[in-house]
Amino acid sequence: MMELVRAGRRDSFGPGYFITWDIDSTDRRTVDRVRQFVFGHRVQAHGRTYVYPGFVVRPGARYLAQSALFVRADLRDEICGFLSGLGVEYESMPATIG
Repeated sequence: MMELVRAGRRDSFGPGYFITWDIDSTDRRTVDRVRQFVFGHRVQAHGRTYVYPGFVVRPGARYLAQSALFVRADLRDEICGFLSGLGVEYESMPATIG
């Protein structure tokens, strides 16, 4: 995970939002969907590998800790809409890094 923290340092400074969420760990389906969205995933089928990058590799998104991201204002609606659509409780607070 420290690799993701370091990678996010390049382009996620300034004003934005701190996003944190909480999912019941027994809800494996929701946990897995959020993990795939945030961190991405790979699928192997028919001898090919398909890579789906996660939200945290986007410029302006920074992984901070478990269930915690910093995002620029233009990315806030996307992550909040995704979490809300799954019924995940989350908090979004204005923040500045840098």
